[in-house]
Amino acid sequence: MSPPSIAFIVFGLACIALGVVHELTWLRRRGGVVVKGVIVEIIMDPSPSEGGPYYHPKIEYSIGEEAHDFVSKYGNSAPAAVGTPVDVLLSSEGKEPEVLTAMNRRLFSVIPFAFGLLLIAIGLGMQP
Repeated sequence: MSPPSIAFIVFGLACIALGVVHELTWLRRRGGVVVKGVIVEIIMDPSPSEGGPYYHPKIEYSIGEEAHDFVSKYGNSAPAAVGTPVDVLLSSEGKEPEVLTAMNRRLFSVIPFAFGLLLIAIGLGMQP
């Protein structure tokens, strides 16, 4: 195998590992509970790796009489509106809150996994 094909395979395996780790994080929350939350603030990250500012919502939710808040690790290049209702997924222990959207899972689980498979196929198909 040539060094470029090995690089494709290694990078593909890294992408698959990212997708698997992210999916395991979501599966840990599977037995959890969904509660209603609301965006109370927008936190701007002025220098993400993508180049422009990224906005992360600070979300408040309640469990019984107890109020909690967290800043979502999933941001966007366009800020969400303060006051927007969101679904919050909590793990079965009531920890690890995160905004529940289909895109959160697809973006960091399915896409890296598929990209990793593609890179491995390219690496295996390269002729020396």
